Amino acid sequence: MEFTDEYLHVNYLTSPTTNGVARVVINYDNNRSPYCLVEVVSATIHSDTDVNSVFILSTEEIANNVKNTSNKGTSLALVDYVAPLDNAGGADFVYQLLGTGAKALYSNSRTLNLYFTNAAGATVLGANEGGILLGYNVLLKISRPVVESIPPAYRSQIPL
Repeated sequence: MEFTDEYLHVNYLTSPTTNGVARVVINYDNNRSPYCLVEVVSATIHSDTDVNSVFILSTEEIANNVKNTSNKGTSLALVDYVAPLDNAGGADFVYQLLGTGAKALYSNSRTLNLYFTNAAGATVLGANEGGILLGYNVLLKISRPVVESIPPAYRSQIPL
């Protein structure tokens, strides 16, 4: 099957959070296939503390093919602690995606609600909400099947 890809950059400044959750539009019009694969290509976090060994990037929406033990939402990627970053105002701590994230299959999703948790599963808030995240950048790859490439035997089973 043939896919068409688009990339979405999500960052702390242009995607403000409410209670640690950023609402991101992944389907601007409903003329596209209702199914999509979402993969984290790159992720970087700046924190004011290094007490966490990892942050987990998750969505509130449940993917069809990715599960976690909390049975809540979908875990997309593990963002690992890398190093301190000295700056004029003090030290920031950098976390980066070192491996690859999951390819999560979502159906009929127009938006995704992204958030970070610590290893214990608690949602991590941004600095503007009194939390420890000073900033983040996430690059998502969103792949949708090209409708004409779906074999006829399956096309009747998929609401397009």
